[in-house]
Amino acid sequence: PAETEEAAATTTTSPSEPPGDTTTAGSTPEYESAPADWGPCDDLTELPGLPPIQCATIEVPLDHGDVEGPTIPIALVRQAALGDAIGSLIFNPGGPGGSGLEFLESSRFSVANEVAERFHLVSFDPRGVGASAAVECDIRFDDGVTLVADGDRAAWDALLERSLAEVETCATTVDGLAPHLGTNNAARDLDEIREAVGDELLTYVGFSYGTRLGSTYAELFPDRIRALVLDGSVAPTSDFAALGAAQGAGFDQALESFAAACDADPDCLLQELGPALDVIAGLRAELAEVGSFATDDGDRVLTPGELDLAIAAALYSQSAWVYLSQGLYLADTQQDGTLLQVLNDSYLGRQPDGSYDNRNEAGSFINCQRKTRAAASLMKPEPLAGGSSD
Repeated sequence: PAETEEAAATTTTSPSEPPGDTTTAGSTPEYESAPADWGPCDDLTELPGLPPIQCATIEVPLDHGDVEGPTIPIALVRQAALGDAIGSLIFNPGGPGGSGLEFLESSRFSVANEVAERFHLVSFDPRGVGASAAVECDIRFDDGVTLVADGDRAAWDALLERSLAEVETCATTVDGLAPHLGTNNAARDLDEIREAVGDELLTYVGFSYGTRLGSTYAELFPDRIRALVLDGSVAPTSDFAALGAAQGAGFDQALESFAAACDADPDCLLQELGPALDVIAGLRAELAEVGSFATDDGDRVLTPGELDLAIAAALYSQSAWVYLSQGLYLADTQQDGTLLQVLNDSYLGRQPDGSYDNRNEAGSFINCQRKTRAAASLMKPEPLAGGSSD
């Protein structure tokens, strides 16, 4: 789920803002970013016929209200323009918690040649994520995705207890990082990235939660924008129940679209089994009864929670629908959960060695900034002095 933090660009701090960075654009001396020093990447794939992927790390203030204070690393990745560049096009894949380094490695193939000719394609791991200053927790999701039925208080309490225990395993790679996570600080980091890549104005593409980041940047730095593309915009609401309901309705609509497309396509494997929604309902009932399906990994199984998460993961993009139909077909005809588990693992960031990246932990910490602000608003009826912040 996307973070629901309001963009804060005014010169008066909202009473819902916790302690931390309390700056707004122009209210304090600005940090001067050094130019990005691009070089080879350690872990990203080189492919013939394309410019090599390049990496760099820049330093940004831990607290943007204290530009003389400690700094943190932000990891960048770039594919240099195929022709004469007019600037950089900076991407954010969403989340919050998505890794821009992983995103650009694969998504650069879908960028139109006309764009790749004229722009350096750039992305980054936001603060809290991946190769940047990050949150790290000892959490394994293997067979641990659970479903909580509406009104099942016992299951909810058990999930909360487990989550609190997982938080106790968390640490940050930079001391004092956690209070300075969140969208407003990430937007200020984005401005440092713009400067570090040598652009006077920002050209940016944000997907899902990345739309929140882009719109926040626009409010903080309205005079530093060349162009923004915001795809799948996140509603600017502080009502978490309403946001969750709206996102749920969006998934329902996407599922119905998948089912309708499958039912109308003679090449869809599910057609021989019946209407797609009926196949899914039958699988849910069967998994609830038997408990799990086997996978190619003898140490793991597909659980009911992982079935639903795999379906949700495939609904983000029509390009994943073919894998969803194949996975559902194998599960229905052979009780084989392998392909559905691959979809589940891709959503959770499971790595080939069985570890997980930190997208979920980072997303939780970033979202908690919004929750902290909301709680603070109940206790602080008077605005704080200073500017806007996470």
